[in-house]
Amino acid sequence: MPEFFSYTQPPFDCLTRAERNRLEAASDIEYFPAGSTPIAAGTAVDALYVIIKGVVDEIEDGDIVASYREHDCFDGRALVGGTAVRAFAVHDDAIVHRIPRDLVLALTRSNPLFGAWFYQDVAQRLAALAQHAMQGELQSLITARVADAPLRAPVWLAGDACVLDAARAMKDARTSSVLVRGVRGDGLFTQSDLRDLVIAGADAATTTLADVAQYTLLTIADGAHVAEALLAFTRHRVQRLPVTRDGGIVGVLEQIDLLAYFSNHSYLVAAQIERASDVDALAAAAAQLRTLIGLLHAQGVRIRLIASLVSELTGQLQQKLFELVFPPESRAHACILALGSQGRGEQIVPTDQDNALIVADGYAGPPLDDAAAAYNAALAGFGYPRCPGGVMLCNPHWRQRQADFARRLDAQIATPDGAAMLELAMWLDAAPVAGNAALWPPLHQRIVAASRGNDAMLSALALPIVQFAAPASLFSRLTGSDEHVDLKKAGLFPIVHGLRVLALQAGINATNSQRRIDALVDAHVLAPAFGRDLSEALSFLQALQLRLGLAQLARGEAPSYRLQPAALAAIERELLKDALGIARRLRQLVQHRFSLQHF
Repeated sequence: MPEFFSYTQPPFDCLTRAERNRLEAASDIEYFPAGSTPIAAGTAVDALYVIIKGVVDEIEDGDIVASYREHDCFDGRALVGGTAVRAFAVHDDAIVHRIPRDLVLALTRSNPLFGAWFYQDVAQRLAALAQHAMQGELQSLITARVADAPLRAPVWLAGDACVLDAARAMKDARTSSVLVRGVRGDGLFTQSDLRDLVIAGADAATTTLADVAQYTLLTIADGAHVAEALLAFTRHRVQRLPVTRDGGIVGVLEQIDLLAYFSNHSYLVAAQIERASDVDALAAAAAQLRTLIGLLHAQGVRIRLIASLVSELTGQLQQKLFELVFPPESRAHACILALGSQGRGEQIVPTDQDNALIVADGYAGPPLDDAAAAYNAALAGFGYPRCPGGVMLCNPHWRQRQADFARRLDAQIATPDGAAMLELAMWLDAAPVAGNAALWPPLHQRIVAASRGNDAMLSALALPIVQFAAPASLFSRLTGSDEHVDLKKAGLFPIVHGLRVLALQAGINATNSQRRIDALVDAHVLAPAFGRDLSEALSFLQALQLRLGLAQLARGEAPSYRLQPAALAAIERELLKDALGIARRLRQLVQHRFSLQHF
């Protein structure tokens, strides 16, 4: 093969020397003039083409859905089935390498990573190739399991052993806890329990462990990711987790031991939030949270785990801020809701703050205007930009009594115009983060009840997925270094909003997009294969958004969704094409389901 064939480009970068020799011996070079069609829809595909020079467009229903240039290959996925689904037309005169189908299939069988490029299942393709794309980064935490972390051997005592026995056992084993076997099942006794008993004046020589052990154990499987253990420590504020295998306890994971292994100090963020006595101290914790996000991303932690951890810590931050700025007598009578991506538990790098305040109807305490303003100002100081549309609790429109919100929701549902439906979409992602969470469910159930069988409202709610659709050829035409793609408009919004509307129609209460996918598959609204595709596409787009946002913050810029595809590696551009294609498929499904084809 000529020297200008690049083995630095996927999928050929993963071939061995012997496989490269086979490929070079079997390939030819062909020329296709502009206007010709190397592959027509419905025809047999007998070769893989790799572009040396020129531009080739992929066509579906008359639209250009992708364009291929130097080093790109086509039509890899049709090669597996043997028949092209879409046509490929030459836009600019093209010179290409022609690699026989039989050889490509043989290489897919002998080299699984090479084969991932040609998977028909987009979820497999995204998962396999995204992993390959990150090989240059730290990956210890992608594969690390709890079993890989430094576990302490379990120290067991019988339930009839005394507290003094437990103290001696902890000293001998140099551990801070013992496990207890008793008639009530397995229990745990810790140094903190020992301290409390001594302070209470209990007799350590006569008090049995069976009477004082903790029997409601929070455990973690040894096959879980260490990041999941980190999330458990942060969410439940515990110091240790018994580790299980096949239902039995095989060790104890101490938080302090995990920190030595997993040095991102997220527990320090949670502790810093809890100890904060004023807004300035809380701001320091928020700054540490931003540092943590960068560390987790650099260490290759899965996007869903990063989002879960950040959502948990952000919720704790906002609860503490609520306690600091709202009058004590108001806290049982008010509920702060996170809306938008934070409400869904998907905000990692904040692009803006979206929130609301529900005030109980019977509240007669001090006015909350100043507290609401202080709350939003503090969040802005923490690095959560103010919402350009004013969706913040300092805005009286988003700070009302429960009955007033109920009347507004009723009016919006009765008159489902564009503005009303955009606002309703925000309510559907709401999640309580501070105050009296019981104030929200009655309002949410009001929306769910009103939507049952209400085809007009559901269609109006779904309409923005068509109105704000990016053109089919958007990504395919992004060739110049100054051109951008809006990740939100082209990919994230159609997926998130499509799932939101389908979930409401199906009576699904989940707000997180990944949980909505799982529930829609369980309800047979989405096919399992399409559900997997959506899950992987969403994760890829969110990971790309995270990387983009961190880079923008490092340059002192405000986070945005504007991405330059030219700055991506070739493998990432291919993954982006796949992900945007999945978003387009969901948009088409929603259009059909809610009869929006003519909009």
